Amino acid sequence: GIAELFLSSRKVEKLYLSKRKGFIKLALREGVDIIPVYLFGNTSVLTVLKSGPLAQLSRKLQASVTYFWGAYYLPIPRSEKLVYARGP
Repeated sequence: GIAELFLSSRKVEKLYLSKRKGFIKLALREGVDIIPVYLFGNTSVLTVLKSGPLAQLSRKLQASVTYFWGAYYLPIPRSEKLVYARGP
């Protein structure tokens, strides 16, 4: 979500799940399978502007209007090794 976008870090992998259970309730109610998936290193391919007026506006609107960049300071992902993990 937007809140987690501003808490992300290139150096630390963190999951924010304590308040994010609505999709699980919906899946259980609808009887669909839930397959856990995580992409390690995903926060290292792009950098997000986390402070300043665009970040404040994003928080207020609950929509991302911030600037992000990767390779060559463009919105092109950096060439980083990613590890994909999924449950059964």
